[in-house]
Amino acid sequence: MHLRSIALLVPASLALASSSCGGSGPAGCDRTVDASGDAYAAVQGMFEAAQPGETLCLQPGTYRLSDGVAIREAMGVTVRGTGASRDAVVLDFQDIDSPKGVTVMASMDFAIENLTLLDAPGDNLFISGSTGVTIRDVRSGWMNRAQAGRYALYPVESTDVLIERSEAFGSADAGIYVGQTTNCIVRDSTALANVAGIEIENSTNCEVVGNTAEDNTGGILVFELPGLAHRGAGTLVRDNIVRGNNRENFAMAGTIVSFVPTGTGIMLMAANDVELRGNTVEDNHSTGILSISYATAELAGVEGMPDPAFDPWAEGVYVHGNTFTGNGADPAALFTVITTPAGIDTLEDVIFDGYVGPALTPETTFCMQGSGTFRNADFDAPAAEQMSTTDLGAHACMMAERESVMLPQDRGGV
Repeated sequence: MHLRSIALLVPASLALASSSCGGSGPAGCDRTVDASGDAYAAVQGMFEAAQPGETLCLQPGTYRLSDGVAIREAMGVTVRGTGASRDAVVLDFQDIDSPKGVTVMASMDFAIENLTLLDAPGDNLFISGSTGVTIRDVRSGWMNRAQAGRYALYPVESTDVLIERSEAFGSADAGIYVGQTTNCIVRDSTALANVAGIEIENSTNCEVVGNTAEDNTGGILVFELPGLAHRGAGTLVRDNIVRGNNRENFAMAGTIVSFVPTGTGIMLMAANDVELRGNTVEDNHSTGILSISYATAELAGVEGMPDPAFDPWAEGVYVHGNTFTGNGADPAALFTVITTPAGIDTLEDVIFDGYVGPALTPETTFCMQGSGTFRNADFDAPAAEQMSTTDLGAHACMMAERESVMLPQDRGGV
C-alpha cells in the first residue's frame, strides 16, 4: 500500500482520542500547544505523539526553546501556526546549542505553515529523506545571534518539495535551499540579506518562479557539484525579481558559496538544462547572469574534488525574454580576469565563461535571445589566445522551452 493512503485508514476512535494536546484549540487542530511553560517539552511532546493525518497546532506566542525539536516518519502530518499571520507564532532557537532548530526526517506528505523560525546555530528548518514536502507561509532567519546560521529553509535528499509564500533572511549560506531533490518548486517567496538567496543544487526537475531575491551576495543559484550521489538537471527560473544583490559575502571560508562574487544576480555553475526567462534582473553590481563551468570555479579558487562520474561542463543553458537594467556597474575583484584584459571597467548583463565541453557545440551549451548585453569570457581557449567578446555569434540560438513543474500536493498557490 502506498504510504499516502495510510492516513485515510486511521480509525476514527484513534483520531478522537488524540485530539487536543495542551487544552482545547482552534478548529481543524488535532493537537494544540501554547507558548506558556516549557516550550521544548510542549512542542517535542506534540511531535512525538503525532498520528498519521493529524494537524499539530501552535497557538500565538513566542516559543523560547531550550533545544531543537524533531519529527520522524510522520505521515500526512501538518504543523501549523494558528495566528493571523506567520509572525504571530515564533519558534526562537537562540538559546540552543544543537545545530538544528526543526528537523523532519523520513516523512510523507508533511507540511509546515504559518509560523516564524529564528536563530538556530546552524539550520532553522532541516528536512531530509521525505516525500511530498510543503513549506508554506514560513518566515525563517537570523536576528539575535552574533553569527548567522547556514540555511533558513533546507530540504535535501527528498522528492516533491514545494516552498511557497515564504521568506528567508540573514543566512550565511543559502536562505532557501533545495538540494539533491527530485521535483521541486520555489514560488512567490522572498530571499533577503543572505549569501545565496535561493539555491537549487544537484536537483532534478525544479522551478523557481515568482520570487524576489534582493540584497543577497548572489540572488538565485543553480549549482551542480561533485562528490554527491544525486545528479541534477532541468531547472526553470522564470518571472522572478532579482534586484540589488550586492551584499558583501559573509559565508564561512572554504564553503562553495564563499566564492560567489558580490553583485551577482543569477549564477549557474556546471548546470545542465536550465532555462532563464521572464526575469527582471536589475542593479546587480557585478553582472545580471553568470554561467560558468566547474573549471572556471576552480580558477577562482574552488577546490577540485575527485569524482570520475561528475560532468563539470554546463550544457543546455537558455537565456531569453528577460529584462535587464543597471547591471555590471561595479564588478567584484574576481572579475578583473575579464575586465583587465578587455580594458573595461564595467560588465555586461550576461557573462558566459566560454567553456564548451567535449562532444558539445556552442549551440547546445549556451543560447541567448532577447534583450540584455552579453560577454563571452573565452576561458575555453588557451591562455595566450583568450579574447573575450560581446559578439553572441553561435550563441544567438534557441532551445526548447521547459514546462512548469507539477507536484502531487500543489494547490496552485492558493
